[in-house]
Amino acid sequence: MKILVCYPHACFGGGSSYYMRSLATELSKSNDVAVLIPESSKSKINLKTYEWKIPFRVMGSSNTYWADAKQYTNLSDKELATYTNALYEGMKDAVIKFRPDTIHCHFMLPSGWVATRIHKEYNIPVIITSHGADLRVMELDKRYLHESLCLISEVSCITSVSPNHSKWIKEIFKDAKSLRVECVPGGTDTNLYKPDIPTKTVEDLYGVKTKNFVLGVGRFQARKGFDALIKAARDIKMDILLVGDGWETENLKSLIKRSGIKNVKLLGFFDPDKNYLLRQLYTSALVVVIPSLTREETLCFVGLEALSSGTPLVASSVGGLPFILNGGKYGKLVEPGNIEMLAQTVNSLISDKKECIRLGNLGRNHIVNNFTWSVIAQRFTDILESLTKNI
Repeated sequence: MKILVCYPHACFGGGSSYYMRSLATELSKSNDVAVLIPESSKSKINLKTYEWKIPFRVMGSSNTYWADAKQYTNLSDKELATYTNALYEGMKDAVIKFRPDTIHCHFMLPSGWVATRIHKEYNIPVIITSHGADLRVMELDKRYLHESLCLISEVSCITSVSPNHSKWIKEIFKDAKSLRVECVPGGTDTNLYKPDIPTKTVEDLYGVKTKNFVLGVGRFQARKGFDALIKAARDIKMDILLVGDGWETENLKSLIKRSGIKNVKLLGFFDPDKNYLLRQLYTSALVVVIPSLTREETLCFVGLEALSSGTPLVASSVGGLPFILNGGKYGKLVEPGNIEMLAQTVNSLISDKKECIRLGNLGRNHIVNNFTWSVIAQRFTDILESLTKNI
């Protein structure tokens, strides 16, 4: 099968781009896959690529690499039309050259909009993967919701990355005449993230002993809830290492200083060439904490990577986190923003390392059996085949 994948943003800097690259690469093992991306998107995709000329840069919900990107909610109608038409020309050119059997778009807007126009002209099935940021834009700016409702009947299928995400999609499109939603979560590389990684480098660099610190990883944004973890730190009986960067970095530093908290260290952002160090941190941490606050945490690759590394989670009961943990079977769920509950839950695992080992082993097996990219790609392939049979 020939699959044209469309990704409208920078190809690095977030979970959605990692999802796109990983799934496309896995699908390419048994399909002919090409990827349509914006020019200058810092792509390192080892697949056939087509680039479309962007009139200006636009961001989804956040962007680490395009500091000058505009937000969808700030675009004028004219700017939106200019941007969408540019993507249309790029996608049409890729379709003519590649002649795909199906188009897989990431995000409903603007790539999903454009793909429905292509569908009408070339009768090519369209499948759209929402990642949550597109839904949030529709909630904030009704222009996008209205346009999406007008086109949704032309989409063969929308995929979510977790059951709660599916529910959100159905809430947004409750007035749609026809809507097929399937859950295709993200995966992780279980050969890369595993329990038996040497951790001496972490001990030497950060002065922490294996299984004697708490880890947090992610973008420093308000919705990620790292301020709640820092506030809980004064009652957590262990050092906390935080890996990440973002708009909230200075606020978090100020909070640590102002509160006189001594057991939190900010390690900064890790470039891809430091992935080995991140893997060591996952493996050597006693617990990984994911304190997210909103449903926009539709899946969370940090959670998958930590569990694959044999380390249990303490995570907020929002978005895709209950799905990853199977309702708490492979870690502990806490109320988002509940600082006291967060501290108590982390401390309960600190005082019961046998329980950490048990949860870690269960979590590792859960990921190996359900969240490898080969398993995820097969789920996606089954959907694609059902679509093309109906042509």
